[in-house]
Amino acid sequence: MKIALVSGIVAAFVLGGCVSEGPYDETRSNDDGFLSAGPLLEKEIEERIANMPYYRGLKRLANLMRLADIGEPAIPYLIEGLKNEDSEVRAASVYALGLIDDKRVLPEIRASLEDPDRSVQLEAAASLLGMGDWKGVPHLIRAIDDPDRYVRYKSFEALNKFTGLSFQYDFRASQEDRSAAVAKWQTWWGEKQEDDLLAGTRQ
Repeated sequence: MKIALVSGIVAAFVLGGCVSEGPYDETRSNDDGFLSAGPLLEKEIEERIANMPYYRGLKRLANLMRLADIGEPAIPYLIEGLKNEDSEVRAASVYALGLIDDKRVLPEIRASLEDPDRSVQLEAAASLLGMGDWKGVPHLIRAIDDPDRYVRYKSFEALNKFTGLSFQYDFRASQEDRSAAVAKWQTWWGEKQEDDLLAGTRQ
């Protein structure tokens, strides 16, 4: 199973070919208080989200980076994308929300940890960690012992990038060797939950 996690990829060069940004309408905001887009930008946002299932590789990444570049006006559309029947749209939407890094959407991303599709759950966990919220850590620790090598790699990448820890984990190792490292991650997490700084993320 391939998941949508693409954190850690250097994508600045992709933005050079993106469509020029449409105007914001700074005179109005939607019901949730987010800055609204003007008509042209609104149309672009809708089209980019509608095309999420059809993009692959760098084209997929460029599309997500563009939505992140649009920022706040794209948030309500991406939140709606979390309810889409297509799990790829949900996973891509939660990834883009993580890139935008607006703390107002933390409740929606946390809710995606309960998504019926595991790829969406893992994307939400990685996005939360990238935004400084630890609530998804248990999902990522379980995933580093997943049978799927790609899932193990991307989940460990998210954990390692944020915490700076490895516990000698190697996603390519045998299950026996991985299990020893996973046990260390679990012990670390059990101790970390006593940290007062995490109190707000355990709700």
